[in-house]
Amino acid sequence: MKKILVLGAGMVAKPLIQYLLEETEFELTVTSLRKESAAALLNGNPRGSSLGLNVEENSEQLSRLVENSDLVISMLPYAHHVDVAQYCLQFKKSMLTTSYVSQDMTNLDEQARQAGVIILNEMGLDPGIDHMSAMRVIDNIHRHGGEVNTFHSYCGGIPAPEFANNPFGYKFSWSPTGVVLAAKNSARYLKNGEVIDILQNDLFNHHQPLQVGEIDNLEIYPNRDATTYIKLYHIPEVQNMFRGTIRFAGWSETWQKIVDLGLLTDNLLPNPEEMSFRDFIAFLIEKPSGAKLLEQVAAFLNLNQDDPIIERLVWLGLFEDQILPKGVKTPFDVIC
Repeated sequence: MKKILVLGAGMVAKPLIQYLLEETEFELTVTSLRKESAAALLNGNPRGSSLGLNVEENSEQLSRLVENSDLVISMLPYAHHVDVAQYCLQFKKSMLTTSYVSQDMTNLDEQARQAGVIILNEMGLDPGIDHMSAMRVIDNIHRHGGEVNTFHSYCGGIPAPEFANNPFGYKFSWSPTGVVLAAKNSARYLKNGEVIDILQNDLFNHHQPLQVGEIDNLEIYPNRDATTYIKLYHIPEVQNMFRGTIRFAGWSETWQKIVDLGLLTDNLLPNPEEMSFRDFIAFLIEKPSGAKLLEQVAAFLNLNQDDPIIERLVWLGLFEDQILPKGVKTPFDVIC
């Protein structure tokens, strides 16, 4: 029986593992930092086995697991994919990930070709299914002698409207850290033949309203560098190329204020082990953490105190007296 190694048992791994157990006859080995997390996804299936594995600390075990597998699927944080790929090249095993192709991964292309190994990235929803649906449309247009002048692709993992029942209209279907990291991206797209660059700290100022069917309270903001897909999609003729992330209205304005507060920075905090959330916010705006803190934050962000954005920040718990979680060192850690 063919053996598949699934590295990582986070939220996005669950549907993959369910599919492989229900629709195939492969033998699965699933790893996680905590063995019980991997075991829970296997749900006692006799074709599955679970292991606790820290890929940063136990490269020897990772090497053996890759060597004894027929296919490796890395659902780890993106920073680990290249290390896994190196073992796949060593033992001539093919590999899948859902993550964007990094430059370090691109640099392995020739080695993979020489080894006869497929290392296939961007195989999730976005990036992934969006690529497949795009190429189906583009190839059909070219097949009929047409050209693509404008390509817009919008995608977002959001709850159904009736379940978007918190102030952000959002629920996590993947790592919260991944969501916050994505908020630090810059972006680029093509408009009427002109390349538009958006700086990291200005990303959320470039959102637009969107209606899908009867759902009219959506918005989109630019998703990374759309221009790289002009070559990959074989549409050199295109004059407008845009990839956007879908969220419910209010997301972008709120995240821009989160950026403005400095919540995405990596600056070390002074004595975070003694800091409450209120102290932390007061530190960011250089004000005392007294009774007027909410009013002062609103003024700092040029908002009224009853603005929905302030409501969302309060809902996150940023004005509570609770001490910051152990191990946080930066504002980025706190917001994660």
